[in-house]
Amino acid sequence: MSKGAQRTTITQGTYHLFVGNLIATVLVSVTSIFVGRVLGPDEFGLYTIALILPTYLYLLLRFGLSSTITRHAAKYLSEGNERKAISFSYGVSILHAAVGVLAVALLIPFSGTVSSFILQRPELSSGILIPVAMFAVVGQIMFNNGSAAFVGLSEFRKSAVLNVIMGVAKFGSTVSLVLLGYSVVGAVAGYTLGFVAAGVVAIAILLRMNTRVKPSQLMEDISTSIKYAPPIWLAQVLVAFLPPFQTTILAFTVSNQEIGWYAAAVNIGSLVTLFTLPVTTSLLTLFSKTEPKERIDTYNLSVRYTALLVTPVTMFVMALSTPLAIAIYGHAYLLAGGYLLLLAAGNLVAGLGNISWNMFLLGIGETRKAFFATAVGTLVSVVSSLVLVRYEGVYGVLIGTILGNIILLIVGSKYASDLLETKPRTWAVWRIYLSSALSALVVYSISLLGLNPFLTVILGGVIFLLILFPIMAKTGALGSDDMLMIKVQFKDVKLMNFLLKIATRYFDIFNR
Repeated sequence: MSKGAQRTTITQGTYHLFVGNLIATVLVSVTSIFVGRVLGPDEFGLYTIALILPTYLYLLLRFGLSSTITRHAAKYLSEGNERKAISFSYGVSILHAAVGVLAVALLIPFSGTVSSFILQRPELSSGILIPVAMFAVVGQIMFNNGSAAFVGLSEFRKSAVLNVIMGVAKFGSTVSLVLLGYSVVGAVAGYTLGFVAAGVVAIAILLRMNTRVKPSQLMEDISTSIKYAPPIWLAQVLVAFLPPFQTTILAFTVSNQEIGWYAAAVNIGSLVTLFTLPVTTSLLTLFSKTEPKERIDTYNLSVRYTALLVTPVTMFVMALSTPLAIAIYGHAYLLAGGYLLLLAAGNLVAGLGNISWNMFLLGIGETRKAFFATAVGTLVSVVSSLVLVRYEGVYGVLIGTILGNIILLIVGSKYASDLLETKPRTWAVWRIYLSSALSALVVYSISLLGLNPFLTVILGGVIFLLILFPIMAKTGALGSDDMLMIKVQFKDVKLMNFLLKIATRYFDIFNR
């Protein structure tokens, strides 16, 4: 496949992933908002704590297989062996799901004791709350492996639809059960049902694509996974370990209410992941196919592409953090705004290559280097969080995360530079940061007027978009070539093509 063809496919795939993830994230966010408003900060905090144990379990059971499925499915497909790509995806997914079922069945009898000891919440040690949450692990395994398989097979629409199914199922079941009076148990059950429903659909689609129930060449697939997956798994353990670990130390240190505010900030901050997740999954398949001589250009393009998508959104969230928290969750979550500000700030390193270097290393098979860089960054975050949480509570944990992300960027980028045999042009995105910051400053001034939070967010969003394009044009952050390239990439996507035509005409007014 040529470089141009690759980029077209990846961009279209990114669009479908973005739309699917957008719908799913909106549904999951609305579900979270509903739960947070109905239950209040205290019970919302308890709901967040109840999900810590299954998060740890899923973390241990991931085994790096989602990334393994994506990478090898894309590799086999690029070699013209579609049959093997499908078979590998199906076989690994089935085996992984079986291991998940077994692990959950063995651990449920001990879940009450373990949760009481780890989470310091005696009210969680009895009843069905934790067992119900544990079943979400099986659903997550099936759902994430299925989504990873479809991305590797270039079936981006199927991955997008799977995300929508998860969001719809989670929203419908959670709202219904909470309204029926099941409170925290209903919210946890809805969380579980969302993943299980999407996971079952994913396995069913893979089964239909494979045309046979029994996986073929399973031992070969296991051998391939064992050779590739362990470093990825260890890196994923380190990265994914941080959020539940930080929530766990918060459970020892602060009240349910403060954890509720923290959870609200995390959920609002997921807005930024709308832009990072599709880029992340697409870059893995892109770097897996890119020829060595094309890697530096692809890497630089990925950094710029990520910065254009992530930085403006991050700056906007930071500028209106408190009005956003109040408008979405209500005045009971006023103090979540400060948490959201620091949480969003941690995403600023994404536009400097903190997504690109990781996907580059994984895509070319340098999984051990990816693991080491992740280990160093996570260690800094863990130690910083442990020290700072005693003095600053939730703020200490958020500062620890930012420090870890900075170290992660430094180490990971160094590895990428060495393998590319040249230094990537990450510095070139400074204009994007400047333009976004100037736009955010204007929007921040609106939040000081004391207007209704809803009005502040809407007015701020409109003004941000209106001034962002002119500022980017004048600073050179965005040029006509960039707009043309984006239009070409999305020419077959009618909605994006229409929106980009409007954006281009508006941009051209100032780009003269």
